Amino acid sequence: MARSATDVIKDMDESLKLSGKELMTISWSDFYDLNDISKFKDGRNEALRIAAKGRGLIIGFGLSAVSVCHDRNFAPL
Repeated sequence: MARSATDVIKDMDESLKLSGKELMTISWSDFYDLNDISKFKDGRNEALRIAAKGRGLIIGFGLSAVSVCHDRNFAPL
């Protein structure tokens, strides 16, 4: 059974904080393992975005990886 979006984002937030970095990327295979899923179903991305927003994070879904960063201006131009 898939883990809750809140639990997944909590783990990602803790990993990001422990890394000391502002941004992390996760391969899709590792992301599936973290979510305990074999298929990314409709609505899952929105649930994860809402959970991320609640913890002050931004989550992005790319073709090769999923990125997570703090929602602050950590690298201004």
